[in-house]
Amino acid sequence: MAGLSCPFTLLWIEKARTTIAYVETITGADYIKSVGAYTLAFDQAENDSVSPDDSRKLIENYLGKD
Repeated sequence: MAGLSCPFTLLWIEKARTTIAYVETITGADYIKSVGAYTLAFDQAENDSVSPDDSRKLIENYLGKD
């Protein structure tokens, strides 16, 4: 899944009316102005994720609380 190789955060800068990505790598961190790939990775992760209720059920099942 895209986005799992390095943590990133999308930041909306109101004053500049733009989004930037804060990206952490093994050697440091950086701010990226070209956010297309990061926006796509975020959208894919959001679409692939389960609902909060399903997440709770999965965790409870994993912990043996079903």
